Amino acid sequence: MTTSTALPVAVPTSAPQAPTATSTGAIPGARPSPRADRARQPQPSDEALRELVGFAAYLRLRLFVEVAQHVWGTPRLSDAQRLLKRSVHIAEQEEALVKLGQERWGMTPGQLMGPFDGALDSFLLRTQPENWWEGLLRSLVSHGVSRDLIRLLARGLPPAQARIVLSILADDDEDYRVGLELVRDAVSADPRLGARLSLWGRRVVGEAFSVGMDLLKKWPELGLLLIKATDDAGPGTLNLKAATAAGIAELSAAHKARMEQMGLVP
Repeated sequence: MTTSTALPVAVPTSAPQAPTATSTGAIPGARPSPRADRARQPQPSDEALRELVGFAAYLRLRLFVEVAQHVWGTPRLSDAQRLLKRSVHIAEQEEALVKLGQERWGMTPGQLMGPFDGALDSFLLRTQPENWWEGLLRSLVSHGVSRDLIRLLARGLPPAQARIVLSILADDDEDYRVGLELVRDAVSADPRLGARLSLWGRRVVGEAFSVGMDLLKKWPELGLLLIKATDDAGPGTLNLKAATAAGIAELSAAHKARMEQMGLVP
């Protein structure tokens, strides 16, 4: 009878342990998923959209005050009604932008617009009107420049995001025409008023450009949108200074056209 010899079997001293998560929830050595990376780090484009929406909402809020305070004082009650409708529409646009901030980022109106609070104080201080017509023209210049600036900056966003902003301001031109017609009718009847308002319009737009460009320096994401929007020669060929010059040239051309529509000399 033969006996069998048992083969030695290696027995592990301890069972292998599954990787455990750290206190932050990450597994050592594991590669973070793209989704996790996106959750931790805000995307630059979305941050730019958020700043632009907050900026646009704040401008609309200020513009509502500018327009609403000129409803009373119009030559005709029918004109007052038209200005009233214009101010209501501006308020609706502001509310739509605020709603976007709440739904997309969970931000209150104060959180969305708060960073820009007081941004126009110096402009308003340096362009205080002396009469109703100067006040109306300031609101028209402010409306036109701010609208064109927002549309210009939106061109620097990805197309899908740009459409979000532009859709809210899509029907703005008809509202703006109300004020243009008021000024045009008045200066055609009073050439001296036209001469004074032409000088006033040049002063107001100069201050508006100055404040607008300062804001783009203060908020880098908005400045980056301007660079992207005006960089027709290809990515990376413009800096903020060159983009600002290109932006002012575009905004100036649009302002000149509006002044001429009102019968004023740009």
